[in-house]
Amino acid sequence: MSGLLLAAGALSVAAAAALLAPVLRRRAAGSAEPSETAIYRQQLDELEQDLARGLIAPREAKAARVEIERRLLRAAGRGEQRLASSAGTRGVVIATAVLAPLAAAALYLPMGAPALPDRPFAARSEQNNQQLAIRQMVTRLEERLAREPGGLDDWLMLGRSRSVLGDMQGATDAYRRARALAPDDPRAAGGLAEALTFLAGGMVPREAAALFEEVARRAPGDPQAAFYLGMADAQAGDSEAGKERWRRALAALPASDPARDRLLNAIGGAGRQLGIDVAGVLATPPASAPAGPEALAGMSLEQQLEFVRSMVGRLEARLENEPDDAEGWSRLGQARWLLRQPEKARAAFDKALALAPRDVGILKAYAASLLGPVDPASGLPEVGDEARALFDRAAELRPEDPEPWWFLGIAARQRGEQARARSDWQRLLDLIGPDHPDFAGIRARIEALGS
Repeated sequence: MSGLLLAAGALSVAAAAALLAPVLRRRAAGSAEPSETAIYRQQLDELEQDLARGLIAPREAKAARVEIERRLLRAAGRGEQRLASSAGTRGVVIATAVLAPLAAAALYLPMGAPALPDRPFAARSEQNNQQLAIRQMVTRLEERLAREPGGLDDWLMLGRSRSVLGDMQGATDAYRRARALAPDDPRAAGGLAEALTFLAGGMVPREAAALFEEVARRAPGDPQAAFYLGMADAQAGDSEAGKERWRRALAALPASDPARDRLLNAIGGAGRQLGIDVAGVLATPPASAPAGPEALAGMSLEQQLEFVRSMVGRLEARLENEPDDAEGWSRLGQARWLLRQPEKARAAFDKALALAPRDVGILKAYAASLLGPVDPASGLPEVGDEARALFDRAAELRPEDPEPWWFLGIAARQRGEQARARSDWQRLLDLIGPDHPDFAGIRARIEALGS
């Protein structure tokens, strides 16, 4: 497991997952594979066939159709960001230190929260290779979770996978386990809320609405939460409130943001399903400022810096009116760190921690911002005393989270405490399990510590 990979994951709260990737996703937009799009179109065809044969109720078919149409466009944003350590060439160092952080900030700040991984819909097809692979993966994951407790990411993965397979009750159970492990994690809250909505046939139940409200508080710019809350308003008979919520969400998204097209498609489908006129909502003009890495294309380095500074300025202005937004202060801290403003970054993180001293995400983001340079020989970042103390608090609050144990092992190794490093990394291996792609690399590092 490369030091840069986990450092980037901890810092992003959106440049990973999910600096700054959204929300709709883990939180980082890539292009959908043509095969994935074909699968979604196939599922629309199968849905119509099932409806014609009477295998699904019209109400459930309407809800599923809206979601499939929304996911068809949303697939373009799916993907997991992986960064690898590549010390040794100056070009890679420059890209990592300047261009990648700027692109991450450009993608994250306008959307407002760490990347929530995309939450797949209830797929009905059992005839394609993708579902076969998912079923095999789910079986292996369930077998492992039956042997050991599992961590947050394990239960989130199980929830998403069960959703894909159409097992919404199983997805709900998995997301509840994830939420028990991390009550403050918006991925668990959002995943559970969406699963409950599907379980209710497309109606947004009271519990789901409360969860979406929680996501909206933690990630004010989350289009997914805004969409479902608007659905809940409209389903409750207040279509004007629902349309106003959708209108505000659209107005906050620039035309260049892929999330805007996905939200437009979802609102259009919801309007047809609910029988309400959303033409005025769909005509909502986009935000004037472009968002996402594509906004940086063609800009000089100075223009890119100015672009990110302007976004930071807007975030600061909002925090003046909403000073109790711990997540907002944390995002500001990360942005300041990316702009090489360590003192301002520390001040923002300090405010975030004062508001939410037990928020593991903030603790990890703050700690990651304090990491030192990567040692070319080991490929590991320097973990100083301050960063170590923050990771230690995170591990104490959420011992099932693998990430702090990685950095605590690095800190112990750098202090010459081989036994402690071995213990921390072994704890990490126990949490991620042998199927994790980094398992062998971590085990090799443990063996390299010697006896």
